[in-house]
Amino acid sequence: MGAYCLTEGRFVKAAVGEVFGIKEFTHAGWVVVNQAGDPVCVPHDGAKLQMVTVAPRLAGHRVLRTLRAGQTVDYQIVNRNQAGKEQDVITTKTGKTADLGDLIGCTFVMTEEKQEDTHPGPKPAMAGVSKSG
Repeated sequence: MGAYCLTEGRFVKAAVGEVFGIKEFTHAGWVVVNQAGDPVCVPHDGAKLQMVTVAPRLAGHRVLRTLRAGQTVDYQIVNRNQAGKEQDVITTKTGKTADLGDLIGCTFVMTEEKQEDTHPGPKPAMAGVSKSG
């Protein structure tokens, strides 16, 4: 779930295919909500978000001004500041990053959730498959 999910309150896990929006929220600054208005958490490990609508306020944003409906951005939690605080970040196809909160007023659909790697380290070779081909 997103860093904003760590604040007080009840959140639902985001689902692939569901439409979400980002709204201003006084306590946390912003929050992701589903179409019913319930707070929703996007997975910490990352997800692909496809823009449904783009807020007019993005026209002046240095990174996000080129976003259009139908484009996909990557979402993940990263340590971006000196205090070690985790932040929700989106990455555009051009590699530019911005805070998820910069998308207030936009709607998107989660098209893919990154799968958590439960086995860190080298991957075992597949049984019965030779590397020589």
